[in-house]
Amino acid sequence: MLTEIVLGIEMLTEGVEAFHFDFQNLAFHPAESKILRIPVKTTGRAFGIIQ
Repeated sequence: MLTEIVLGIEMLTEGVEAFHFDFQNLAFHPAESKILRIPVKTTGRAFGIIQ
């Protein structure tokens, strides 16, 4: 993954899509709230999430 190479970051999980916005076909996007369940694939220290 490019992020790992460029930034020297070890990813602890697989990529997860939290939200999806279709700006081309939808004019309104209501507020949304959800709990993300993200399985960890390796040990390490998490400092945050990458967008």
